Amino acid sequence: MYIDMKTLFLHRQYVDHPIYYYFDRKSYTIVEVNNPNQPPKSDTEHYERYIPMFQIDEEQIVTAYLESLNNPKLEKDFRESYIDIAEYLIRNHSYYKADDWYQFYEAQVCQIATDWCEQNHIQYKT
Repeated sequence: MYIDMKTLFLHRQYVDHPIYYYFDRKSYTIVEVNNPNQPPKSDTEHYERYIPMFQIDEEQIVTAYLESLNNPKLEKDFRESYIDIAEYLIRNHSYYKADDWYQFYEAQVCQIATDWCEQNHIQYKT
């Protein structure tokens, strides 16, 4: 069995948000819970069947992207701004191409997902 990267990407969770998605090691599926941060009950105490899905820090990804653009003014402006990340990117769209940003974002999330799979011995497919 394996889980595909697209499914993992769609179920990404954000740092500082409640955990609603868990990976079921037995069925290789994603399980959604009603009570955040409360995993489904395992059928045995000796087997960690459900594990929390990986979390991403979107601000960290945006910062890495801005650094990759090698534009110190843009980086400085971002660090000094107190607006939402998405809003910041919308306001400064002339400095980057949306397709480039999305490809960068997707690659970063997929790398985080890949690392998570490997740490938890989960087989995945790209």
